[in-house]
Amino acid sequence: MESFWSLVEHLLNTLLFALGGIEFGNIIASEDREWQGRDWGYLIVLYICVNLIRFFLIFAFYPVISRIGIGSRWEEAVFSSWAGLRGAVGIALALGLDTEVANETDDPAIIDLSGKMFGMVGGVAFLTLLINGTLSGPLLTKLGLADSTESRKRIVKCAEDARRRRAVDDLIHLMTDPRFFFVDFALVMHHCPLLRNLTAKELAHAVEENRSHCHPSIYKSPNVSCPLTLI
Repeated sequence: MESFWSLVEHLLNTLLFALGGIEFGNIIASEDREWQGRDWGYLIVLYICVNLIRFFLIFAFYPVISRIGIGSRWEEAVFSSWAGLRGAVGIALALGLDTEVANETDDPAIIDLSGKMFGMVGGVAFLTLLINGTLSGPLLTKLGLADSTESRKRIVKCAEDARRRRAVDDLIHLMTDPRFFFVDFALVMHHCPLLRNLTAKELAHAVEENRSHCHPSIYKSPNVSCPLTLI
């Protein structure tokens, strides 16, 4: 269920950004919308303002956030301020408002005002993705936040081991499910990076841990090999 909703979220975000990009392009390119050079100037000023406001808000609360939880350093506060990308929520609201205005009135002045408002929202999202998103990596390195400490390496290693154990457990459950008797699990393991270098010892250990969940008839079936023969 979690994977399903993650997929739905990804598809809806993709659709939203596609619609927002089409509308933004229509606004700045259409002669009817009258998007002018000064509007680009206002957009740049707005982009600078929203970034300054984010910096102000984060550093205004920095004395608090640096002392709660695991704490925070000024480098992390700088990166959090810079990496605040705008997108889905603002585009969805602006797109809905622009559509509603177009349906409710024929007044060119109001429609033009609504279009420019959407242009500002879409423009800020575009600039933050283009500028902030592109420069976030170099900034992360410059601030020293990309350096891996021993503690971080151990945490990452533990997380990778946990993911691998979960993948192996899922593989064993699939192998012991009668619905998948004729699946070539060697091919599945070849195309799954977490399982590609799986050893017989790891698989045997996983089989022992999951024996209570296995179907007793699986190793008796003439059409299914023991999981250990796949290594």
